[in-house]
Amino acid sequence: MQESRARLNALTCSSLRTLLDNQSFRLSVGLRFGLPICHPHTCHCGQKVDISSRHGLACEKSSGRKARHESINDLIKTALVTCGVPDRREPSDCNRSEGQRPDGITLIPWQRGKPLLWNFTSVDAFSKTYVKLSSRHPKYRSLGYNFVFNPVSIETMGPWGNDEKKLINHLGKMLWDTTGEPKSKSFLTQHISIANQVGNAASVLGTLPMHLKKFDDVYYVI
Repeated sequence: MQESRARLNALTCSSLRTLLDNQSFRLSVGLRFGLPICHPHTCHCGQKVDISSRHGLACEKSSGRKARHESINDLIKTALVTCGVPDRREPSDCNRSEGQRPDGITLIPWQRGKPLLWNFTSVDAFSKTYVKLSSRHPKYRSLGYNFVFNPVSIETMGPWGNDEKKLINHLGKMLWDTTGEPKSKSFLTQHISIANQVGNAASVLGTLPMHLKKFDDVYYVI
């Protein structure tokens, strides 16, 4: 899919944050081609990690998953602010009775007089429990009466669903109108694609057992 390879079209520049560091690049290639990445070991969550090291992509206790989550949400937030749309991260008052806390909300109407509410989910396509379009959590359905809810679900290998494309297409058009840059959508897509790969690498490295201090003791590609 086009979005999964968007990073390949990015101008590699560290100041633009479009340059993958060597570590992330090697791990990205290893994951893509199913190469041996590490020695078998036990993750600090207690689960076994095989040579593919794909366990880290779905492990709830991998420290790298939070970094990926935050970086992609920050890209969405930055795009909104650039377009003049104020927003707030992790609103806790959307539905007090159910305690729902999505990732962000616009402070002005988005469509049909309702603010936009979004929630990002990274879907591990290699997981045995993988379910397509898993971002559509039933717990958020009740919010549709008061908000325009847009799930943002991106697979670890890069593909997006229709809901994600719809949001980014809308943001891309708004950015073009605001900045006058016709490639705004492409640049945003590239940044998200790169952030996803960096997040994958961080998630994989996040399985390093606590008693080991050096990545070289476990990983082949560092």
